[in-house]
Amino acid sequence: MTKLELNVCGRSCPIPVLETRKKIREMAIGDELLIIVEYPPSKDNIIRFILRERHELCQIQEIDGKYHILIRKNGEINEPKISGFD
Repeated sequence: MTKLELNVCGRSCPIPVLETRKKIREMAIGDELLIIVEYPPSKDNIIRFILRERHELCQIQEIDGKYHILIRKNGEINEPKISGFD
């Protein structure tokens, strides 16, 4: 299992979703991807895309104003662990 990172901060919609889709296509089943995004609508669009494509949404965190979305390619759909939104 490989762990990858995709930083799409500063990119506006639909680029973050397109970049996420491109990166996932390059990954093997079971690989993990940490997507970092700062714009809330982009975060929401990425999450919708991940769930629609039936990848596993492992964790969502807000760290220093940026959203860190951890996914696993083609995993089971589970409830994500959400933190850092106090």
